[in-house]
Amino acid sequence: MLIVDGTLVPTRDHTVAEQSKNYRYTTNHQVVIDTDNRLVLAVGRPSPGNHNDRKATR
Repeated sequence: MLIVDGTLVPTRDHTVAEQSKNYRYTTNHQVVIDTDNRLVLAVGRPSPGNHNDRKATR
């Protein structure tokens, strides 16, 4: 079983980020984790994001 998870990371580079509600610029980082051995299998390129992870997974 694999888990896809993401988090919003604040950044100062406004060319690769989107403005969120609190006026911070953030990028969405995606990670794929194997549940059997807890290893990180893949880390995606950061995408501009200010809301949920589903949009970045597509």
